[in-house]
Amino acid sequence: MNYKSFSSIVLIISLMLLLNSCSESDTSTTDSQTDLVITDIYKKPGNPNAIYIKYMNLGNATAGETFLIKLSSSKGSFDGNANHRFTVPAPNIETETGAYKIDLLSLANNETAQITAEIDWEGKSEESDETNNSFSKIVYGH
Repeated sequence: MNYKSFSSIVLIISLMLLLNSCSESDTSTTDSQTDLVITDIYKKPGNPNAIYIKYMNLGNATAGETFLIKLSSSKGSFDGNANHRFTVPAPNIETETGAYKIDLLSLANNETAQITAEIDWEGKSEESDETNNSFSKIVYGH
């Protein structure tokens, strides 16, 4: 084997080792965590006295953890029902809650209000980003 062939082999092996170490060092704990977010708060035409929440997991993991969604308006709040917890969904799958009656927030039928939903407000799920758990929207009464 000549010197050029040997140098090329050493260079290729060095590059392979470097690439392997980079991919291993780039893998952090956030790659295997959840990241829960609220994507929408809305009413359905067939049930105008209730609101629904859409949420998803932007993370790369589901750990079987459960959480609650806290709702609030200027008139009242609801911390969720501890007997009916939500399970962290698979990554990037938008999920919808059941109906939340608006009187849980001390709102009247067909009242327009700004509603805030906070997902995993108890902090039970270890998330890669805890700063994106709250979402607010004006929901119009019809």
